[in-house]
Amino acid sequence: MNKAFKGIILYLKDWRNWLTHSLIGIGILLVAFFMPVKPIYRILLIALVVGFNVTRMKFSKKKEMQGKQNKEQDKEQDKEQDKEQDKEQDKEQDKEQDKEQDKEQDKEQDKEQDKELIVENEA
Repeated sequence: MNKAFKGIILYLKDWRNWLTHSLIGIGILLVAFFMPVKPIYRILLIALVVGFNVTRMKFSKKKEMQGKQNKEQDKEQDKEQDKEQDKEQDKEQDKEQDKEQDKEQDKEQDKEQDKELIVENEA
C-alpha cells in the first residue's frame, strides 16, 4: 500500500504528466465545443494517458538506472586503465633509473681505470 501511495505521489509530481494531462484536457474541451463526446470516451482517453505516462515513467527509470550502472562500469574501467598506466610509468621510471645508475657506474669505472693508468704511467 505504501509503495502504491509513493508511486501516486511521484506520478503527480512529474511535470511531464501535468503537461500531458493539461494538453489532453484542452483537447477534450475543444472537441466538446465542436462535437459532443460521450463521457465514457473521455474517461477512456484519460485512462490511456495515465497508462501511457506510467509506462513512460517506468522506462525512463530503467534507462536512468542503466545509465548509472554504465557510468559506474566506466569509472571502474577508467580506474583500471589508470592503474595500468601508472604501472607502465613506474616501469619506465625504473628503467631510466637503472640506466642512470649504469652510467654512473661506468663513469666510476672509467675514473678508476684512468687513475690506474696514471699510476702505471708514473711508475
